[in-house]
Amino acid sequence: MQHQLESLGLDNTLLEELQKHAPEEKDSTFRALLGAFLFRGDDVFKKIKVLSGGEKARVALAKTILTKANFLLLDETTNHLDMKTVNILIDVMQEYEGSYVVVSHDRYFVSEIANKIWFIENHQLKEYPGTYDEYEAWRLRLKNEKKNIPASKPVVEVKEEKNDLQKQREQSKEKQKQLNQLNKQIENLERS
Repeated sequence: MQHQLESLGLDNTLLEELQKHAPEEKDSTFRALLGAFLFRGDDVFKKIKVLSGGEKARVALAKTILTKANFLLLDETTNHLDMKTVNILIDVMQEYEGSYVVVSHDRYFVSEIANKIWFIENHQLKEYPGTYDEYEAWRLRLKNEKKNIPASKPVVEVKEEKNDLQKQREQSKEKQKQLNQLNKQIENLERS
């Protein structure tokens, strides 16, 4: 991600930046991709240099998607991203058809996209073949077994935490939908 940010042509418009990166693609593809990253209408003609850090990160992510790579290595990708951009990245990664390795301290991000967890224990790399939430529940069970605590209570606590997290995700997605609807209404009013 850092490399993609540094490679942005500051004097290019968003559209020009993507065109230079993938000249074989059509403008409609670029506009659709930029729209998915919340750049709509005349936003595509903004110069990269006037964008905020989060907006530049979204352009860099769009460029990454255009590479059509079948393997991505993402190192702390969500650092310095706002929640809206993180949710966009989650949606993109859930649709991504290739393989990826993600190094991240962002538990929300990892819980949304991971289906296998690698962790280091006793100086060895180990694998847990499941989601992050399942991994956390498994680690909690192991910890409680060592303390001779019955498994039923911690599992309930994990489910409650997971339900809270799911509620937060749903609320965040609902807020994003409302924001998108408001942006469309503004665009329509501006066109009138």
